Amino acid sequence: MNIQIKECPITGHDEQIKYFDLGDIPLVNNLCETRDEALNIKRFPLNINYYPASGESSLSIAIDGKLLFSHYLFKSEVNKPYYGHCQEMFRYIQEYIKIEDGTQIIDIGGNDGSLLNAFRSISNKKLDLLNIDPSKNLSLLCKEKNIPFLTEFFSYEIAKNVNKKVDIITSTNVFQHLFDINSFAKGVEYLLNKDGIWILEFPYWIHDMKTNQF
Repeated sequence: MNIQIKECPITGHDEQIKYFDLGDIPLVNNLCETRDEALNIKRFPLNINYYPASGESSLSIAIDGKLLFSHYLFKSEVNKPYYGHCQEMFRYIQEYIKIEDGTQIIDIGGNDGSLLNAFRSISNKKLDLLNIDPSKNLSLLCKEKNIPFLTEFFSYEIAKNVNKKVDIITSTNVFQHLFDINSFAKGVEYLLNKDGIWILEFPYWIHDMKTNQF
């Protein structure tokens, strides 16, 4: 179900300023097979509001996550520079976390498991890995890589079901898609060891606006 966002997703305050409107746009990564299908596909408003209470910018509508991500067409493994970037990220993490046999790592929204596969490819330790992602079609690719996969939208409730403390949590190009930001962050807090590390990567909206990357 799509939800009109009328309050700040972080603070709950309802003061908002609409400052960007791209009209009605088809969903991303949902490719059509014919010209007629593409011209007649369902479209949704792509408007952006600013919430002074938190400084957050947010879309005016939250599209049903099942519609967006249950069958996701983009696969991380096609992006070779991303795989190398993930290997470099693992080297960076080792400046803060000692990697040992059994080090537990969860990738939230890990797509086809490429990030965890990249970590494993350069580690000389036996890692305990888990990819949590809602896309059912991508679970098959994770199985091919021998990476454990939980097909769920991550939240505090899912974190309680996983119910273990882990050393590293990653979420790349995920955080900006969230509707319930607080539940996601609370879930990460629940799973992460006291001395664990959470690595987030997401686009910087001000930079994207200034450089016309929209």
